[in-house]
Amino acid sequence: MYLDELASAKNIETRNYYQLATESLDFNQVAPIGFLLTEKTFISIFGTTDYAHRFLPWLASILSIFLFWQISRQFLTGVYLYSALLLFCSSVSLIFLGSSAKHYSGELAAVLFLVWAGLNFSPNKTQGWYWSVGMLGVLCSLLSFPAAVMVPGVLALLYFKHKSERHTLMNSYLPIAFLWLLGASLNLIYGKYAVADRQVFTLMHDYWQQKSGGTSGEGFPPSLNPLQLLAWIVKNTVGLIGAFLFLEPPRPLFALSLTSFLCSLPGVVYAVKRKAFSTSVLLLPYLVGIALAVFEFYPWIHRVGRYSIWPFLILFPMGLMAIDQWLKRNVVSKIMKVLSFALPAMILLIVVVVGQPPIIFQPAEPVLKELKKAMEPGDVIYVYTKGRYAMERYGPKVGIDHWMPGNYYPEASAYKKDLNELRGKKRVWFFYTQWTQEQPFPDSIRVYLESMGKQQKVISKPQGKGGQQVAAAYLYDLSITK
Repeated sequence: MYLDELASAKNIETRNYYQLATESLDFNQVAPIGFLLTEKTFISIFGTTDYAHRFLPWLASILSIFLFWQISRQFLTGVYLYSALLLFCSSVSLIFLGSSAKHYSGELAAVLFLVWAGLNFSPNKTQGWYWSVGMLGVLCSLLSFPAAVMVPGVLALLYFKHKSERHTLMNSYLPIAFLWLLGASLNLIYGKYAVADRQVFTLMHDYWQQKSGGTSGEGFPPSLNPLQLLAWIVKNTVGLIGAFLFLEPPRPLFALSLTSFLCSLPGVVYAVKRKAFSTSVLLLPYLVGIALAVFEFYPWIHRVGRYSIWPFLILFPMGLMAIDQWLKRNVVSKIMKVLSFALPAMILLIVVVVGQPPIIFQPAEPVLKELKKAMEPGDVIYVYTKGRYAMERYGPKVGIDHWMPGNYYPEASAYKKDLNELRGKKRVWFFYTQWTQEQPFPDSIRVYLESMGKQQKVISKPQGKGGQQVAAAYLYDLSITK
């Protein structure tokens, strides 16, 4: 597990159901109440393994594929329908979300379900359908804060579409409305009183607004000036498309994200003309994402905004289909169909060529197993501050019980204070995870340890073909005087 997964897992494992439902999480973690309680149930059944923590996200990602397919069928046909499905399934982000013990995968599935339910609602369904959709809607509104906010929007659209059929709405609309609003209210109340701790709220706000760094964009609009707001929406839309398709795309792939966005614009026009109501429901997650960021309730960027951008994976092939329908030329039709498959083909090709697994891969446990084998009596293990959760979780499993936790410092040079205490030690291990470009502090720590003594051994687990070490242990002899 990576750092955020470990922090979330520790909260869930060390608290009971009541504490999870009523108290703010430790370690600056934020998650909807439905995710926390469901995760607690799964680890109670399957044990506190990494796979048990990742079962809900994995299940949600599988359900997302089927929901996306059912939604796409209402807008696309033929080649364009299958290209949208391939585009969604080849998304590196979807694979990451489904393999990460965080709430983002459930958030995506919850939003997809609400859209699917809104598109398929009819006063002519059976009572079993209404109550089933109502109960599932409760779960979805508890699994996601944005989904909880979406609920009134979906219900309002359904009411205005079917208000002329008031004689049938009592038995069809009201059960769903009551259950959905109940779930949404519970989640939002939890968010207000248990999650929105002022310190955590300020920290998260600053993080996503770039005041404390750590991201490459603005999670909230820098200004409400109409032109600046529009520029921010376009910029973040293109960025989110890239983040959904490629996880964290390098700059050369920006052109693919921008092309996808531009091709989606005729798709919006085409969809509105053909199915205004259905298009309104489809675009609701996107509009809710923007609204939540404008009012600074929820950032709209990167992993926290991916729930809102998937409609563009339908609008992109729909834009190509619109051009095909408008021009009605065989040559144009063939070109549009080829282009509809070009983007998912490029994604798959890029992933294969780069050879990087589409997950945040921080294999602490294999490194610690090898570290345990190489240890000798009297060894000292100094653990980088961001590797503490990994050591706490996996250390006891491999037989490592005694280690020195590193303190947190905002500057790399400040770690010398901890390291100076190790002078004169014959065998000192330095273990770390969570190396990032924003805080490559482990590199500075290794350089300083090398200046104090001599490196004796390295235990590492490189990531992909690039060889970037995201979890490693270094043995130093600090008894040598330099």
